[in-house]
Amino acid sequence: MRARFVGGVAAVLLSAAIAPSGASEGSDVPLVSPASTGAVPAHPLVGRSAAPTRGVVGLSVAPVSAVAGLRANRPMAEGPPAGFTGGFGEASCLFCHTGNDANAFGGEVRIEGLPHAYEPGKEYLLTVVLRADETSTAGFQMSARFAEGPNRGADAGVLAPMDARTARTDSAGVAYLHQSPEGSRAPDPSGSSWTVAWSAPGSSRPVALHVAANSGNGDESPLGDLVYTTERIVPGHDR
Repeated sequence: MRARFVGGVAAVLLSAAIAPSGASEGSDVPLVSPASTGAVPAHPLVGRSAAPTRGVVGLSVAPVSAVAGLRANRPMAEGPPAGFTGGFGEASCLFCHTGNDANAFGGEVRIEGLPHAYEPGKEYLLTVVLRADETSTAGFQMSARFAEGPNRGADAGVLAPMDARTARTDSAGVAYLHQSPEGSRAPDPSGSSWTVAWSAPGSSRPVALHVAANSGNGDESPLGDLVYTTERIVPGHDR
């Protein structure tokens, strides 16, 4: 089983959590390297074991209250705010879910069902597939926009939910598909998937589909989750 490394603020939280009770706030308290003891440190806030080769040594202890605000920012089962697909200059789920780089640890998100070139006006059944170990909760956000031309960045065709596991939010003229509360529960620890419909635009200009997906570890915090992004550019058939 592949362990998830939690860095940045999460590492400081881990440092503070295992510091000796006599240590003063703000003092340097070295952590014991897992490699020297054979132990794999864990923390209930993180909910994942840190890999033995990625121990954090010699961190300064920061008061937990300094980063406590992050704990209140829990993964949003009802769906993320609009505009976090990672495309067209948008941020991705990493804006809130911190501790790991995007597309880490061999996982992925992909869009299945896209043609090599779309037929204008045709409806396609697509599946967003997230694969990541130790997934407890999961979510995604998806958009379909013109990749170039005078309408670059505008909606390209129509995205629509196919069942109760997905929902749609419109913002600034752009449609975003995402998980619903029902769709945030991962069916198994290896990931999740969501089925959506895309009706292609009437033109034949290239369309950019962006997806950002989050594999949550179920610890009710934004720390230690894994975020994956993908972009697919699909040209249209000439009439």
